[in-house]
Amino acid sequence: MPQTPRPRFGIMTAPSQVDYHDVLRVWREADTIPEIEHAWLFDHLMPIGGDPSGPTYEGWTLLSALAAQTQRLRLGLLVTSNRFRPPAMLAKIAATVDIVSGGRLDFGIGAGSRPSHPLARREYEAHGLPFHDAAHAVGSLAEACTVIRRLWTRRRTCACATPPPAPGGSSSPPASR
Repeated sequence: MPQTPRPRFGIMTAPSQVDYHDVLRVWREADTIPEIEHAWLFDHLMPIGGDPSGPTYEGWTLLSALAAQTQRLRLGLLVTSNRFRPPAMLAKIAATVDIVSGGRLDFGIGAGSRPSHPLARREYEAHGLPFHDAAHAVGSLAEACTVIRRLWTRRRTCACATPPPAPGGSSSPPASR
């Protein structure tokens, strides 16, 4: 009879409306609790709750800082938006976080905010980013996954750069969520 997988536990801390040292304290404490296996941030450029003009840290930058200050937790963004960064740059950023973390990155990527969400357009407009309909966003996501996978798995993508190792330390790309 197949065995039911055991439940796994993690934390998610919002990178907005909070001081960096408070987030760091929570992640360091979670890193000492064996039952907590993973920790996550979200990928928004502005607060999605609380004071709409409050502080928000950029998710990948904060994740790299937290990765350097923890030892055991799997980590990632729930989920990174394909709309904020060009795919080649995102691949490089994620590979860097994976190296800083010692291979603990779980990479998840999505199409970005829902067009119907009232705060979504505000976030894009405030940062000079185009806001496309869902069909365009999904098509761009498929293209981004192809680019990222190629950059992580090919020995050399051009004469000027060698690809970073795939997050998680394997030779195959991490699964998109």
